Amino acid sequence: MDKEFQLKDLLVIGEPRLMESRDLPSVFALFKKQQAKYDFQLKLSQAELQHHLMCEGVVTTIVFEQSNKVVDFVSFYIDKKTTPKEVADSLGPFKNAVLYYYGLTHTENFADIVKYAMVYARD
Repeated sequence: MDKEFQLKDLLVIGEPRLMESRDLPSVFALFKKQQAKYDFQLKLSQAELQHHLMCEGVVTTIVFEQSNKVVDFVSFYIDKKTTPKEVADSLGPFKNAVLYYYGLTHTENFADIVKYAMVYARD
């Protein structure tokens, strides 16, 4: 990224927060809706999706809530890479946030939602 984004600089619809168990039915519906857009679809049960999205300490899932309804979600995991010493010396510590699953009602905000996840992972 050209500039260092702050969470407050991003346009996201709804209030972002970490996913909780109570969000699972809404997130599952968004996941199925998102998967339906693809020719090759990942079919998971609600319990399987919960295992993927709520694997504490491994995967982070952020939901965006508007009027007490989850309207978007994004999940990612952080891959802490070992970098060669000469790269680490010039760039500092390296963390790689990998986009995992997402489900969006507001597709026009996709870029900002992904940036939100990246900034959240960075911080």
